[in-house]
Amino acid sequence: MKLHWQKQSSETTRLLLIFSGWSVDWHLFARYDYPAGYDVAVVWDYTVLSNDIFADLRDYDETVVIAWSFGVASFNVLHQSLPSRLNLNCAIAVNGTISPVDDNFGIPENIFSATLSGLSDVSLKGFQRRICGGGNRYKNFKDDLTLCHDDITSLKNQLETFSPEKHRVETWKTAEDKRLWDRAFISTGDLIFPPDNMKNAWNCIGTPIISAEGSHLPDFQHIIDTVVRDKSLIGQQFNSSNKTYEKHAEVQIHAARQLMALWSSATAPAQVLEIGPGSGTLSREIATRYPEARLTWIDLAETSPSGCNGTFLHGDAEIIVKQLPNEYFDAIFSANSVQWFHSPMRFLINASKLLKKGGKIALSTFAPGTLNEITEINGGTSLPYLSDNEWQHFAKTAGFETEKIKEEKSALKFTSGRGLADHLKKTGVNALTKSPRKDNFALMRNLMSRGECTLTFNPLYIILKKQ
Repeated sequence: MKLHWQKQSSETTRLLLIFSGWSVDWHLFARYDYPAGYDVAVVWDYTVLSNDIFADLRDYDETVVIAWSFGVASFNVLHQSLPSRLNLNCAIAVNGTISPVDDNFGIPENIFSATLSGLSDVSLKGFQRRICGGGNRYKNFKDDLTLCHDDITSLKNQLETFSPEKHRVETWKTAEDKRLWDRAFISTGDLIFPPDNMKNAWNCIGTPIISAEGSHLPDFQHIIDTVVRDKSLIGQQFNSSNKTYEKHAEVQIHAARQLMALWSSATAPAQVLEIGPGSGTLSREIATRYPEARLTWIDLAETSPSGCNGTFLHGDAEIIVKQLPNEYFDAIFSANSVQWFHSPMRFLINASKLLKKGGKIALSTFAPGTLNEITEINGGTSLPYLSDNEWQHFAKTAGFETEKIKEEKSALKFTSGRGLADHLKKTGVNALTKSPRKDNFALMRNLMSRGECTLTFNPLYIILKKQ
């Protein structure tokens, strides 16, 4: 295995670790833009699956993994021995499975065998064309796909790593971990891994699937923009909107109050943790109902919630929750925050550790379809909202029983597109990018010139009990 630093700074605290596909080195990933605050490293060449290349990596607060094609199976095998100092917090699979050669869950064995036995310079170019989905796209990517190839013998050796003769399907499945994979992206036009086989594989594990048009080589810029959070930007956006949030965020305020209305507890919680209190709408509701409770808050924004007293921890909740004492809290609340997390699944796992037995967690978030009107403005990018079924699967994985789950549908109406854009600015809810992608300024201008328009929200309320 080999590792190449695409982007590296001694000041960054987060790592994006990309596992490339077979026969594709780091050059492909030099063409993409990455969020601020991340080192970026690319892994390729799976002749021998070994974690030796990670031995000298420094500590990171958080690591996000994007694994593509055969990189998915490779990381699935390696993840259990990944250095703990990397603090893996999110794993995304792209057009691959943990059973790489399988008639039902991966590449059919006869196709894999034919590719291996017939591999040559000519057939490799044909394979690359299929990766790209055709000749036109291949012309745009061929230089990135062929810059640093090993010879055919080396590529055969790498491919044999995944051969069922060397590693039967059962060997790969021993590394299966339902707590590993956060999402799986599947291209509907993939000519390497059959899309139906990939759906079968991920449905068996219960991993949420995001399907999109495209080839085996997907739109990686879209995937990066969708799953890798610029946490500093999110904090900045919500800091800047703090003074105007409560006046304009009517849906979010309703969601916070509705969450408290759905909450019930036989005994008053003594220790309460709130994630993402913002300006304090939910905080004040909690303090009013439980005036004797000791409150702790975690927020990316720099100011503590107004109107109540407690302990404020400034920073990334996904990181901080791993540093708090186990079985300490009676209740955890979070209104309109967890959709910004890299891994809601791992958050639930860590939250379960913090709660006493029988403790509860109450969340309000948003379901798929939320803010779909502004997806185009963000270059097709939106938060990967989870459905109620996906949340319940993650809750069960984390050791929770679902007490209540409820979805609402609402839409804000504006007299003009300018009014909609002003709402986004004053509530901070469009913190995915600093500005629209350069090729979408025209879309923003069109939005600003519109007449009446709407903004869709689908609030989702979840109350879970630790078993």
